[in-house]
Amino acid sequence: MGLALALVTRLALLASIAWIVGLTRPLFEILGHAISWRDLILIGGGLFLLYKGTREIHHRLEDDVEHDEIIAVGMANEFSVMAAAVVIAVLIMLVASGPVSGFVNAHPTVEMLALSFLLLIGMTLVADGAGFHVPKGYIYAAIAFRPRSKL
Repeated sequence: MGLALALVTRLALLASIAWIVGLTRPLFEILGHAISWRDLILIGGGLFLLYKGTREIHHRLEDDVEHDEIIAVGMANEFSVMAAAVVIAVLIMLVASGPVSGFVNAHPTVEMLALSFLLLIGMTLVADGAGFHVPKGYIYAAIAFRPRSKL
């Protein structure tokens, strides 16, 4: 029941963000760069991910406190693609959350790598909001890269 409520809430929030991101009319200008609602959302979301990722890395390295929060990031341009991804993610969580959680707990480097990707996505969102486009291919290549390990 909790996952169903989370799914409905995430889809509603996703729909509202998809609408806001479409608001590209300039609100004001800073140093010759027009700032729109879309830019503000990207910058705010990116700063949140940078804060959250940094905080989680700090807690993992400095604290022994368990955290069970989940952060989802959308990198697609179409609402339908992001909505399908949210539904699929919830279905995967129903099936695989136990084994994945066990694997990540047994291999803390995997968790650090995932949190590093969170920082990468946060910086990309801030850059996009500030007018510096980062090609998605670079992001996908970085995510696909996996250093050698004994996994």
